[in-house]
Amino acid sequence: MASISLRNIRKQFGVTTVLDGVSLDIADGEFLTLLGPSGCGKSTLLRIIAGLEDQTSGDVEIGGRTVNGVQPSARDLAMVFQSYALYPHLSVEENMMTPLRLRDLGLIERLPLIGPLVPGRKAKLANARSAVRETAETLRIEALLGRKPGQLSGGQRQRAALGRAMVRNPVAFLMDEPLSNLDAALRVHMRAELAELHRQLGATFVYVTHDQAEALTMSDRVAVMMEGELLQVSPPSEIYDNPQDLRVAEFIGSPKINLLAGEIDGGGRVCAMGLHLRRVLDAPAGPVTIAIRPEHLEMAERASDATLPAKVVHKENLGSDVYLHSVLEDGGDGRRVVARALPEAATKVGVGASVSLRLTRGEAMAFGPDRRRLEFREPVVEAAAGAL
Repeated sequence: MASISLRNIRKQFGVTTVLDGVSLDIADGEFLTLLGPSGCGKSTLLRIIAGLEDQTSGDVEIGGRTVNGVQPSARDLAMVFQSYALYPHLSVEENMMTPLRLRDLGLIERLPLIGPLVPGRKAKLANARSAVRETAETLRIEALLGRKPGQLSGGQRQRAALGRAMVRNPVAFLMDEPLSNLDAALRVHMRAELAELHRQLGATFVYVTHDQAEALTMSDRVAVMMEGELLQVSPPSEIYDNPQDLRVAEFIGSPKINLLAGEIDGGGRVCAMGLHLRRVLDAPAGPVTIAIRPEHLEMAERASDATLPAKVVHKENLGSDVYLHSVLEDGGDGRRVVARALPEAATKVGVGASVSLRLTRGEAMAFGPDRRRLEFREPVVEAAAGAL
């Protein structure tokens, strides 16, 4: 296995900049996910690591060795594609054997008539079949080795593609949205299997996806990308609980985070939509964006200075939770917010009902005009009663 380091990677297609100075260190044995919306450059970055695309500038290091200009086959990486890329006319076993044949057999040994006469070829093929059987046992696909891809389900094809990548014992696995063609239930199952496989192999995984559920549930760290930039690289819990950029806060979380327009006064005190926050900011007076996760907004029994009046316009019932989509009243300018409620409480609230929403104390996040995170601190003097 090996570490991977990217140093100031830039990629341009004509006058269009796809990657703008991306630097990233991926530790040996780490599961790192490149997460971002379509067109942010994550797949291009993966292809540059693999050697399938050349960077405009910058360096790629694998295992401490600079591999700029090195052919993909010489980088000892395995790539799993979104389309699986299995040969339809070959069995699963033959698909898995293909990379071993290309690696271990010489040109003469691969010829159909002369090859079998070359000394040592039979032993090489026996070793390759043994490696295929061992990998198939790890993935629990021994019974599928004789089948062709057209006879497999989506999940079985995914395992076969993983087996073909694993059988070479590469220094790292590169995966480009490998679960996107599966149905929702199978994606959940395969997320758990991939995470378990990573722990079992102890290999370096670099995984590309636009699905935040995949990134948050499988990764050791998540690298959030947008518009060719790397915005934040942190463990999943840190990405969700402590985003350092407003774009990260908005992209991570379902339903999306609530954003309220706020104002900082000369003493660092913040007022957002009539709510006075208890904590203060060490920032100059001016506008600020207050971000609140849906689970940190709750229904209050009665209105007060510490609540937001709102009108419910939609109820989203997910079984264990119900999300109330509401429009803020009294100067809210029609801004919509989402609050999570327990089913027993939400049953009493219908569409069109007026509710009072209360912010959980200490859970608001603040972002400046440059979209960077501003850190709250406890006030020296306790704020007025009712402040959040």
